Amino acid sequence: MFRRSRFHIQGLNYKILLLAFFLLLALSYVSREVLPAEEVSSGEYFEQGLADYDAGDYKSAMENFSEALFLDPNNEQAKDYLEKAGRKFLQEVEARRESERIEILKRAKTIIAERKKKVKESYEKGIRHYKRGEFLRAGEGFNAVLEIEPEHKEAKKYLELIEQRLQDIVNKGEFESVGELYYAQGIIFYIKGEWAKAISQWENALKIYRSNKEISEFLKIARERRQEEEAFEKAEVLYRDGLAHYNEGKINEAIKQLEEVIKFNPQHRKARELLAKVREKVDEIKKEEKARKIRETVDKRYFRGIDYYAEGEFKKAIKEWREVLRIDPTHAGAKEYLKKARDKIARASSRRTERKTTARSAKEEKIEVYYRQGINYYLAGAFKEAIRQWEEVLKMEPSHNGAKGYIAKAKERLKISGEGMVYSGYEEEVEEYVKELEKTGTTDEEKEELIAMHYQDGLVAYAHGDLSQAMKEWQIVLKLDPDHKKARRAIIKLQAEMERRRGKE
Repeated sequence: MFRRSRFHIQGLNYKILLLAFFLLLALSYVSREVLPAEEVSSGEYFEQGLADYDAGDYKSAMENFSEALFLDPNNEQAKDYLEKAGRKFLQEVEARRESERIEILKRAKTIIAERKKKVKESYEKGIRHYKRGEFLRAGEGFNAVLEIEPEHKEAKKYLELIEQRLQDIVNKGEFESVGELYYAQGIIFYIKGEWAKAISQWENALKIYRSNKEISEFLKIARERRQEEEAFEKAEVLYRDGLAHYNEGKINEAIKQLEEVIKFNPQHRKARELLAKVREKVDEIKKEEKARKIRETVDKRYFRGIDYYAEGEFKKAIKEWREVLRIDPTHAGAKEYLKKARDKIARASSRRTERKTTARSAKEEKIEVYYRQGINYYLAGAFKEAIRQWEEVLKMEPSHNGAKGYIAKAKERLKISGEGMVYSGYEEEVEEYVKELEKTGTTDEEKEELIAMHYQDGLVAYAHGDLSQAMKEWQIVLKLDPDHKKARRAIIKLQAEMERRRGKE
């Protein structure tokens, strides 16, 4: 299967084209084996599209016909087949939807018919027992009706009649024994759904009528109903806790509570819906975390490459940037620096060839030190200090093109306006601060503590969005320790972020 992530075609049916666009957009997120674009021709995409079309895989066919047109917009056959595949795909979708709609209607009709049948059977059962004076079983039948159809008037009416008749018997004392009283009161509570009270009355009745099967049967039912009710109440408490955890962002706690809800009440619709929503959020978080780790890996290797580059370790730098491009082939910074590093290696190789019989002079060594130190300052954003280093280079070698070029670049950067892009506003302040420290005769141990403190203060300022203060703190670190890799990398990263912000404005 061949794939690209974009296409542009003229003269096609709009509906088909729109469908093809969204299809390709969706498919661009699907992991599959992809041939390099430069090795695939329009004809190959078209042939693959025909194979997919003949196999009935219209989605894949549309994708390949679109790619064929991307490479060759004049391919009339690809245009025709793209429209054909689009129509076939739409027909499949519409047929599937119609089939699903019919199936849903059939299921709905079956459910309604079953509910009506159960209501009818339960109601007739209630009437039969009522006529026989078997009020307990009659009440069971009418309650079964109301569970399905809560507004069933006749079932409500008969339950009220049963309750009234039993209440009259109790009030008038029309019973032969205390056992009958317990039995009658138990029925009243049972019909009302007051399970605990019904259980209490029937337990007393069973002490008198130990072998009464009806009381034993309904006592068991009442106990089961009470357990169900307690489970539902417990489920509601757990659901509220789970919802509260979700609203507070405590995802794991929310999942645990909602799973407990479903244990107590498997039919709890809200808990099931919220649990599905929470799990979707977990999946999103995992995807975001994976993407974040990838970004962190890319950034880590990219800036490690910059460190190697600044130290003249070009081969190591190239290795890092190659890995960056393997993960993110579109990374512009890695591409640019990779080219620079290769150029550096090529020039260094050329210089070694020219001077392989001559040892480097002390002057050349000094020039190289100043020149590389200037690059370090430049990459860290300390443009004035970088210019000073390169001016030292030019004093010793006025024709040094590298130093000349970098001085021009550094001066240009100093002219750029915008937050964090001009350091002259506080560079003097930084220099003055460092000079004062030097006057006080700071020990090496105190200097290390100051470096750590200012680096940490920069991190805090960055975390609070104060980019200028962060830049100032890290500039102080570099003044105290020009080889501080973390500060230099932090400044480079901060520069990139500031440039991105400027680009969005």
